[in-house]
Amino acid sequence: IECQVSTTTKGNMRSVGRLNHVAVAVKNCDSAAKLWKVLGLEVNKVDRLPEHGVKVAFVELENSKVELLEPIVKNSPINGFLDRSPVGGIHH
Repeated sequence: IECQVSTTTKGNMRSVGRLNHVAVAVKNCDSAAKLWKVLGLEVNKVDRLPEHGVKVAFVELENSKVELLEPIVKNSPINGFLDRSPVGGIHH
């Protein structure tokens, strides 16, 4: 996760600048994308990235993105993550 932390503080809290993205492992990228769209958020098209063994879509947020990752091959690291966390969740 990439982020920028400003040098200003508000009380005891630091202000976080732009967060590049958070990746979420999902069982079905198309279904997950539809859910985010129902919530009124912009989701780009689902793409297959066979060189990484995943399908991927990005949810566009004001200051960041959520990357939805679905495994498409058995040896994908995302598949291993879903074996350990069957409901999915934050991968990185």
